Amino acid sequence: MYRPYIAPPEFEITAFYSAFERHCTDDYVYAGEFHDFWEFAFVIDGSIQVAADENIIHLSKNQIIFHKPMEFHRLRAETGSEPVLFIVSFQASGDFMNFFANKVIQLTPQQVSEIMDILHFLKKITPSNFPGSMVTASLKVCVNHPHWMQKFKNLVENFLISLSESDAELPELISNPETTIYKNAVTALEEYIYSQITIDELAQLCNVSTAYLKRIFSKYTDLGIHEYFIKTKINLAKRLLSEGLSVTEVSEKLSFSSQSYFSVVFKREEGMTPSQFRQIHGL
Repeated sequence: MYRPYIAPPEFEITAFYSAFERHCTDDYVYAGEFHDFWEFAFVIDGSIQVAADENIIHLSKNQIIFHKPMEFHRLRAETGSEPVLFIVSFQASGDFMNFFANKVIQLTPQQVSEIMDILHFLKKITPSNFPGSMVTASLKVCVNHPHWMQKFKNLVENFLISLSESDAELPELISNPETTIYKNAVTALEEYIYSQITIDELAQLCNVSTAYLKRIFSKYTDLGIHEYFIKTKINLAKRLLSEGLSVTEVSEKLSFSSQSYFSVVFKREEGMTPSQFRQIHGL
């Protein structure tokens, strides 16, 4: 008699959102954003500066950085560098992915070969004249050829398994007076996430003028301070709504002036009302 040995997946990639190579100019800036899925950026050549939540990180050739769901992130080319990047964003299930949170990894020659195999596979299957955006062209092709999507998924999953067996490095943080002020400001906003704080009050906490704080924040995020704070609150609101809290409870918990104002802001950021968000998630 044969006995089955069950092999449940430790993790699984369930969807891809983008997969592309980007050749950047020395003034390249990838605007800051939040999203509810994973993303990695691999530096094929050159170097970049990364804002990841409150940290400003230096990333050089053959290094890869992971952005966890709901983490603010922004990329910019470092002065004098014209970086080449390979970026993939995806949804994944399983606690296995926790290994990659806040991680920067220096790839071994074998791992560099593995990730370049993924990129070469995408280039091979995507005609140069394919009528899709650079970000999604290869994924659109894969959708029409499920076995290609399966191969792409397997390649990325195997690559992640390989990385999980590596020694992850602490990010190389860029530290100067401006990045220190920026970090203090973001940390303070996180501490006030359940209440409110004005920009003037935040500047006082950071011991700088309001104008100077606005300039620093714009430099590292491409967002206004209030805009960043609102986006952070809405990201938390989505998690709280998903956990079963009512719209009224979330509005009060995050100190919005009224439930109607919370609903207006939520719809502006997410394209749907909080009630619609709850319905989509079966709540």
